[in-house]
Amino acid sequence: MTTGIQKDTSKTIGQSTRQVNYIRPYYEINEREDNYDVKVFFPGVNKDGVNISLEGDTLEITGMQTQKIPDTWKAILREQQLEDFRLQLQLNVKIDDGKIAAKIENGVLELNLPKSEGVKPKSIAVT
Repeated sequence: MTTGIQKDTSKTIGQSTRQVNYIRPYYEINEREDNYDVKVFFPGVNKDGVNISLEGDTLEITGMQTQKIPDTWKAILREQQLEDFRLQLQLNVKIDDGKIAAKIENGVLELNLPKSEGVKPKSIAVT
């Protein structure tokens, strides 16, 4: 059985001005009657570090960790490395892209992907 949304493995990661090694975040997809709920786990990522794009039927979500260090601190040793996350999902169902909603709280990005009217289940009354 195939679902309406699946991981897109057909594309390679593009190069930017700096070397970026993306980590695939953990994610969860739940299908409802009218929409898909997607949760992406981005530890250490805030609202400004999230980028979501929909091109054709490919949904790409990236998250960049940020770290605020007070000006008065001088790092002697740092073991923590900032990580960049990237997830591509192949949408195999039509989504109403004008109604997509997203929010991030405590490192969890929640996306609401409403299904297009043509793909929503319909009940047919028997007479």
